[in-house]
Amino acid sequence: MPSIILVGFMGAGKTTVGAKLAAMLHRPLCDLDGEIVATAGMTIPEIFACKGESYFRDLETAALGAIDRLHDQVVATGGGVVERPGNWALMRALGKTVYLQAPWDVLRQRLLGGGGRPLARAQDGWEQVEALMLRREPLYLQADYVVSTAGFDSEQVVAVIAGLFPQHKDYENDRG
Repeated sequence: MPSIILVGFMGAGKTTVGAKLAAMLHRPLCDLDGEIVATAGMTIPEIFACKGESYFRDLETAALGAIDRLHDQVVATGGGVVERPGNWALMRALGKTVYLQAPWDVLRQRLLGGGGRPLARAQDGWEQVEALMLRREPLYLQADYVVSTAGFDSEQVVAVIAGLFPQHKDYENDRG
């Protein structure tokens, strides 16, 4: 069975949906940002502040490449993972990608709470954050599946994604 790799902009719900999807499918969750934090021994904002975004992206690619390909799992990526073409090859080798899509107004509301996202700081101007989202949108659309999160709670989004992967035996048994 293929792993399910969640991509999308900051605030799209990759971590929340990933955890619930993994639980529903009885699969392990790999939170890529969590792996990076564990490896670096620093939070993501600390990595950005001390080492810079390029260093963080190197860690992100290394973490993606280190994921166990022998077990199907749910992988919650960071929002910028799509910007390196080599990362797409790594994700496709793991399984199927799902873009969690939300309109800018929804993402902005979700980002207002902060959450340690160094590229989404209100003091830098929301126009810059929106421009980043728009720049990444065509990259996210390269995913195997696109699932809208606007107007849906995380359980509804999980149900839609699980429906895309009925070959996951545990999901079939749960429906049963």
